[in-house]
Amino acid sequence: MNRLAKTALWLSLLIAPLQAQCCVGAQDQSALSSNGRYRVVAKSLTGTGPGSHGPYHFRFTTYRVGNDDKKDTELGTFDRHWDSRAHFHMEVIVSPTGNGFVLGCPMQEAVQFCAPDGRVLREMNGAFGQQVDSYDHLRKKTKWQKHSVRLLAKANSGRQAELWLPLAHIVGPELQAQPWHRGKALTYAPIAKNAKPLWPPLAAAEKRWLMSMLTWSPARGEHEKVAVQHALKTLLVEPLHRGSREPLIELGLSALPLVRAQIAHAKNDDCRAALQAVIAGIDARLCGHKEPWRNRELLAAVADHPDVDLRNCARGRLRALAEK
Repeated sequence: MNRLAKTALWLSLLIAPLQAQCCVGAQDQSALSSNGRYRVVAKSLTGTGPGSHGPYHFRFTTYRVGNDDKKDTELGTFDRHWDSRAHFHMEVIVSPTGNGFVLGCPMQEAVQFCAPDGRVLREMNGAFGQQVDSYDHLRKKTKWQKHSVRLLAKANSGRQAELWLPLAHIVGPELQAQPWHRGKALTYAPIAKNAKPLWPPLAAAEKRWLMSMLTWSPARGEHEKVAVQHALKTLLVEPLHRGSREPLIELGLSALPLVRAQIAHAKNDDCRAALQAVIAGIDARLCGHKEPWRNRELLAAVADHPDVDLRNCARGRLRALAEK
């Protein structure tokens, strides 16, 4: 082998691992929730490794992890496509209450909370990571942060907040990176009071609504039936008016049975779409949880929520369930 051939071979051996490190292509993933009860498997259907460099096609499957010798139970599956050959890195973080997972990748502007069947329940601009700087291991986690992840601004603003996974809430103060000085650790402090937050926290009205759903009962549903019928009649008269949906969304779980029953009898596509939008609105506010007033797993998680009112509400509801 002449000197030129030897040089070419040496360069190819040197460059190959560098390319693999730079772009590993599609990779299968398996992510477990913080409490170990739920698992999401993201399987590449177009192969894995540096040779599988887009377009990307993944199948996401959510499982409830089986206890002892029991098999995992499949909760839902869906496919997601990215028609791109760009560098790919995907992050999946699983909710501890089985309602879905947070999905982020460079090919979408927003971080999405996906239900097991693929419905996008929430979108939040930014990126996320459990370790975002070398000082992250020094951050002492509070009780509620065991089910949270840091949400980061994609722009160079140095902003971050906490995304609480069970209900995809932005919680805790929004932080801003402070000026860095040589030899000192990077620090963060709450944004100024007059600064506009990048991620609005849970609104007071939404919090009241959620507390109402956590304490809902079939008896209340029967009591509010007349109000639901009245709001439903208004919606069917003005299906294209977005404001006509809000009263039904506010009635929440009390509205769902009648709204679902009405879809089969909808007189046109506009009415059908408006009714489905009401169901989707309630589902998004509950972040995909069904029967939250008796979902002990959800109530136990909310009992550790950073908001004191939600905490007390969930704890009271758990006590009431225990007494039955």
